[in-house]
Amino acid sequence: MSNTRRSPVLIVAIAAALSLNVVSTFAQSYNVAVRQLATSDMYVNLIKAIGEAMNVTMNVQVMPGGRVNYLIENKQTDIILPDLRIPDPGKRAALKFDDSTVTMYNLSFVLYTNKAKPIDIADLKKGNKKGYKIETDVSQINTFEFVGIPTTNLDASLKKVNDGTIDGFIFSQSTGDAFLKKGGYKNVKRSFYGIYDMAFGLQKGQTGGSLDKLLTEGIARIKANKKYEAILGQAVKDGIYQDWQP
Repeated sequence: MSNTRRSPVLIVAIAAALSLNVVSTFAQSYNVAVRQLATSDMYVNLIKAIGEAMNVTMNVQVMPGGRVNYLIENKQTDIILPDLRIPDPGKRAALKFDDSTVTMYNLSFVLYTNKAKPIDIADLKKGNKKGYKIETDVSQINTFEFVGIPTTNLDASLKKVNDGTIDGFIFSQSTGDAFLKKGGYKNVKRSFYGIYDMAFGLQKGQTGGSLDKLLTEGIARIKANKKYEAILGQAVKDGIYQDWQP
């Protein structure tokens, strides 16, 4: 039996080839668009932590919501966040992009109404057959069981509720309450509307695919290493409904 010895040059060449193969296999890169919000830094930190945990590069840009939607709908970016998952399967299927399987965290939504003008929430959840005038952020008009009236000015919407010129306004508790307290609106009543999932947005057809699985595993890993709590801990707490009145 021969005792073949490889030359040092050959050994180096094999090692280099293996190294290149490892890099090509694991050094993946994804483009990420984050919505321009007061909490944008939180989402940037989250997706970068996932990238580190999964040994992939996340090329992150922060930009207005309209631009974020355009990029994902036209498959010019791989991931968008945050994405408020629409509960209705039909409405969700009609979107030009998909949601991740994994949920980042839950968010409580509040219906703000005028204390002198009670609203039948059950009717809203059946499609708003009574025709209430309910405003919500322009990006969320198709999120609920009825089509809301679009607004881009949260404070102005709450003022209209306070003055009785519209019937209600729906928005996330943490942001809506901040505007409510700042405006000092004493004629406004708060009511719990529902809990919604905050997810990642993916290109159409990618739910269940490799990137979707990467995000699911990434969230699991940063929960295990405690980075999830460090980054999203406050958001998770803020997502739990708080029953109080102004």
